[in-house]
Amino acid sequence: MDSRAAFSILSDIRSISSDLHPIFVHAAQTPSNRERVYKLLPRDIIFCSGLIDSHGEDYAAMAADSRNIYKENARAIQRKVRIFKESPHYQTYLRAKEEGRTVEEILAEEGQT
Repeated sequence: MDSRAAFSILSDIRSISSDLHPIFVHAAQTPSNRERVYKLLPRDIIFCSGLIDSHGEDYAAMAADSRNIYKENARAIQRKVRIFKESPHYQTYLRAKEEGRTVEEILAEEGQT
């Protein structure tokens, strides 16, 4: 291959990469304005609230709890509890504790169970 052919191929590659590059830069710089959607099942809300009431932040004890029927490990439960605490359902849980009621009662009132 002579130097002209190599230069031609190199310039083609550069033109392709320069055409694609702004797309990647634009996608990386565009902030996500969408609000996070929390997809928690009512059973997960009840599960997390019960474990938090019983064990606080002890995820190893949560993993060994008899309510952990799917045998999730401590890390998976920690992730699920974190998502629960970031969700609006955590406020429902706190409200239930203030009122001395169970989360199940409030979810039933809201029609989520």
